[in-house]
Amino acid sequence: MNYENNIKEARTIEAMKNGYMGLAGKFCQITKVLGSPIINQGSLYLDATDLEDVFKEESEEIRAMDENEATYEIGWQFDGLSRGMNISILVFNHKREITVYHEGAVVYKESSGELESYAPNKAWEEWINKIYESTKKIKRRDSLRTAKAVEEQKEEKKLRILDELRRKWGI
Repeated sequence: MNYENNIKEARTIEAMKNGYMGLAGKFCQITKVLGSPIINQGSLYLDATDLEDVFKEESEEIRAMDENEATYEIGWQFDGLSRGMNISILVFNHKREITVYHEGAVVYKESSGELESYAPNKAWEEWINKIYESTKKIKRRDSLRTAKAVEEQKEEKKLRILDELRRKWGI
């Protein structure tokens, strides 16, 4: 058992050096920028992460939301198949769980900040680094757009205040 703990410690250090660990790591950044949210629908009495098969039942009843039912985001997912990569990443915020699949096998798993599994392989790690670089470019571009929009809003507000002062006080 001591041998397994030594391997786990070494893999944890390696994952930290590669920037994989935590909700601020590469995997979470990729899912937040290029992925899509995982939505949970439920209430106090019913909690459903995925929808049931409506064609399975012969019922004419349309499912309605309870007045206490809500939808909320529980995490993010990224699927690389559309980009030609057999990689998928699942991030569950409430559990602080990150799971990375490469060709159907779990290659990285972290839960509550503790590494549970990490199988380094040049193939999937190169894909992750390429995706992460494109994520950084997108974030940089978006931050420039946001900064530009904030400047435009400041200018509009300034003009509105000046216009109001002119109308009110004749300045």
